[in-house]
Amino acid sequence: MADGLEEAHVTDAESTEQIALAAYQDGQMDIAQRWLDRARSTPVAQWLRAKLLLRAGRTDQAAALFAALCQQFPVARRDNQPLVNGQLVDSLFVKVAAYENISVAAEVHGELAVFQVARRQYAEALAALLASGYWMDAAYVAERVLTLDELRAFVDRNYPPVSSSHELVPRAAAIQDPADLAALAPEQRDNAGNQIRYLLGRRLVRAGRWSEARGYYPPEWLGQFDQLSSAMRVAKTPALARDKRALAYLAAAKLTRQNGLELLGTEVEPDWRIHEGDFEEGVSIASRSSLQNSNRLAATSEELERARKHAPLPEQRWHYRYTAAALAWEAAGLMPDNSPDTARALGLAGTWLKSRDPKNADVFYKALVRRCRQTPLGAEAARRRWFPPIDENGDLMRIQE
Repeated sequence: MADGLEEAHVTDAESTEQIALAAYQDGQMDIAQRWLDRARSTPVAQWLRAKLLLRAGRTDQAAALFAALCQQFPVARRDNQPLVNGQLVDSLFVKVAAYENISVAAEVHGELAVFQVARRQYAEALAALLASGYWMDAAYVAERVLTLDELRAFVDRNYPPVSSSHELVPRAAAIQDPADLAALAPEQRDNAGNQIRYLLGRRLVRAGRWSEARGYYPPEWLGQFDQLSSAMRVAKTPALARDKRALAYLAAAKLTRQNGLELLGTEVEPDWRIHEGDFEEGVSIASRSSLQNSNRLAATSEELERARKHAPLPEQRWHYRYTAAALAWEAAGLMPDNSPDTARALGLAGTWLKSRDPKNADVFYKALVRRCRQTPLGAEAARRRWFPPIDENGDLMRIQE
């Protein structure tokens, strides 16, 4: 089509921009470039020029053009707002999934973030990704690439709370180049702030920085956070009686197993809270590593080193189940042998792991049989040579065989 129009000597400025876009979408890059040479310097034309510069390996020029475009493109437009001068940019959307389209304006910010990650401008990349709405990519940068202190500084600078009510006052002026966070529609801006603050809170908990974490949690999870924080504070107080500390460890273990995804789970791998923990799909170290050295914007060694360093411990699917089991092990360590409470702690911990990781669960099984054989639960475990069915409290369930 573009060939025929070229032969027809189309000279209309608006048409040249549209033809250049059609040629680019059809993979005819030379023709697209020729039509762009005739087009006005519109946002769409500049966007296409930046993409062609990148294809040609002129990354510095492409990056500069993408950065300039972020200042020109409205990041978001309310559905009830009219098109701006009826420009082509207002009617263009990019398909990012079978069920999702995003505006070209948002795509430009996302594309700029790719440059910034490659150039180790991680905070700037996070700002661009939050502005563009690429939450999964933003979560990867926030959770695995930035250090914890870098992330906290970014969040405090751009999304400080107004008060204990956890309302947000986004301060986009803190990072204006390249991502204009202030241009986000209010509901998008608040949502981005709530998401990134909550992610930071969970990361602080994983690092054991409980006193710093509370202010970043959404109101609906503060009650559970306070229960877990209180239990951990009691459990880790050496001056308290062993039995009191043991019960606190066990309470923390149960809370972690029941609500670990919401209280300390990772947004992306390995817990995938972004998918409510149901499946594994998205940006990961493996996917980023597979692109290393594939082009000038692929993952750098520094990015991958940071991502591995900031992994949760242990780096296992639903890692908080292992955390819960470890807390139950601490509880059992403070309890006497052949105590029903000791048996419950070991039985629960092993049951949490037995389906997915029987090798690690076996450690708890052997301790249960060795230490608690005189309890009903320990005796039944010895008879079955594995964990018997127990309820959520760790009590033996009577099932007729």
